[in-house]
This record gives sequence, C-alpha cells and structure tokens, in this order.
Amino acid sequence: MYSIDVIGLCAKLREVPSLEGHVLLKKQRDALEYLKGRFTGRNKEDVANSISMVEALAVKLTQKNEGELIQEKFKVKKLLNFLKQSFACAEIENARAVVLRFGEALEEEKVTQASKKIKILILIKSSQTSK
Repeated sequence: MYSIDVIGLCAKLREVPSLEGHVLLKKQRDALEYLKGRFTGRNKEDVANSISMVEALAVKLTQKNEGELIQEKFKVKKLLNFLKQSFACAEIENARAVVLRFGEALEEEKVTQASKKIKILILIKSSQTSK
C-alpha cells in the first residue's frame, strides 16, 4: 500500500507544473487576444499566429500529460500484478506448510497406532504364556 501511495503523490507533484503551464498559456492567450483587438492589419495577423502557437503548445502539453498518465497507469498495473503474485506465492507457501504439518501429524498418529498394536500383541502373548 505504501508504494501505491508514493506513486499517487509523485503523480500529484508532476501535475503541479502541468497546471502551472496551462495557467501560463491561458494568461498568454488572454493577453494576445487583448492585443489582437487593439492591432490592425499585419500586426493583427501576427498576433493571431501567436495565439495559434499558444493553442498548439497547450495541446502538446495536454498530450504529454496524457502520455505520462498512461505510463503511470501501466506502472501501477505492473506493481499491482507483482503484489498479487507475491501474495499468491505467500499463500501457496502457507498452504504447503499446513500440508506438511498435517502429513507429519498423520505419520505420528500411524506410528502411535502401530506402537499401541505392538503393545497389545505383546500383552496378549504374555498373558497367553502366563496361562
């Protein structure tokens, strides 16, 4: 559980600069929109081109973040699968230990039963010889 919490925290920390980037791009776009209204002709076209570039940067930033999220999701799935396998191995080992203990108990019981039978036979023989 600790590893998963660390991964979540790392994802949140990576998200902060991303949000800052989106905020900065939005502010830049707003400023350019304001300038676009004040300029005419060639300058207005240059501002429009700048707005397009800012929008393209915002799209790239979003795609980059989505790619990182997909990678994080893959890492988390891989970690979860590893943990499941580890828990499964531990359960198998526990089951093996129980089976071994059970087998040892059965063997001990067989030995005890055989020992009792031998004692009974000895008692029977000794009682028959006494008669």
